[in-house]
Amino acid sequence: MKILIGISGSISAYKVLDVISGLKATKNDVKVIMSDTAGDFAPRKAIEATTAVYMDDHVGLLKVAHIELTEWADKYIICPASANTIAKLAHGLADNLLTQTALAFTGPKLV
Repeated sequence: MKILIGISGSISAYKVLDVISGLKATKNDVKVIMSDTAGDFAPRKAIEATTAVYMDDHVGLLKVAHIELTEWADKYIICPASANTIAKLAHGLADNLLTQTALAFTGPKLV
């Protein structure tokens, strides 16, 4: 299964490497979207060592990054979901790659 993980800026983001490792151990293909503030809590380089990482600075590298990522993924997990990210999703605000992808993704989502 192809799982897209969105990491928002929350203190719990430091645990996401355990989530990624667990998913990969069960033969899942994983890609990650990190919000700009997620890097304050989870080291981008450590996550990049395990899987592909996309951030707002990747938007120009893909034609329509959020659409390409939604077409790739079977499931989208936002882990952890900060209160700010949850509020953005609840109100339909898409001001970064993580929220744009979440709002465009039509498959199963876990927040």
